[in-house]
Amino acid sequence: MKYLVTAASGKLGTFVIDYLLKKTNAENIIAMIRDPKKAANLEQKGIEVRIADYTHEKAMEAAFQGVDKVLFISSNANPNTLSDPTFSRIDQHRAVINSLKNANVKFVAYTSLVNAKASKTFLAEDHRNTEKLLEESGLNYTVLRNNWYLENELSLLVNASKGNLFAYSSEEGKVGWALEREYAEAAANVLFIENPQLIYELGGTSSTYAELAKALKKATNTDFDVKKISQVEYKNLLKEAGLAENIAEALASFQNDIQNGVLDLPSNDLEILLERKPSSLFEGLKELIQ
Repeated sequence: MKYLVTAASGKLGTFVIDYLLKKTNAENIIAMIRDPKKAANLEQKGIEVRIADYTHEKAMEAAFQGVDKVLFISSNANPNTLSDPTFSRIDQHRAVINSLKNANVKFVAYTSLVNAKASKTFLAEDHRNTEKLLEESGLNYTVLRNNWYLENELSLLVNASKGNLFAYSSEEGKVGWALEREYAEAAANVLFIENPQLIYELGGTSSTYAELAKALKKATNTDFDVKKISQVEYKNLLKEAGLAENIAEALASFQNDIQNGVLDLPSNDLEILLERKPSSLFEGLKELIQ
């Protein structure tokens, strides 16, 4: 059985490769990456590297030859990282799916977003459309709908652990934070399940930002102020920290989405794929904040 991981030189892909190495021999694993300069670390692990990016169907079709199962890691939505920056994210994903079909890949697992089909957040649209393309493709597939990485909050967490303000504007909205490596382990594990679920809603225990702050104080044994602020105040705080207007606006808007419940979808699917409970907030924070 041959397993291929797309975007394998990224952080999630690197974690997945390492978990696959615990489950099968290196000769059974293939890494698809965009940049040949990033091949060395993978090759040192005995992994075959194939070069292709999401804008070149023929290159991907060649990369997928002889592969049984693929983990399709979604694009990071930054067209400037690709050789053809005119491709939108959904165009990239469509090209991947076409290549998988043409290469007769037996199974693909796709990394999506929590509750993608019904979610109202702007982040969900490309994932929702990709899931629709998979549904229409005739491929045998599973969707891994990831909630939020705890690492996404790292800047906030590190600053607060140094005694700075912990500010948020999501009110009592909850998030299913989990460690990126646990999402990766779940993704690796699903490739070894004979008849996986069609959709897995993956995430940790749903928690508020206030609960995150409380866990951080305990994990780091530090004290800091925690303040619930308005969306406008949150945006201004981000701009004062040096973020561009459009980025600050998007992040503030997402806090509003969280307030409206877009990341609050309790599920034990991550526990099922890990075959254990995922790390608690306290455990995850202890790991991240050294």
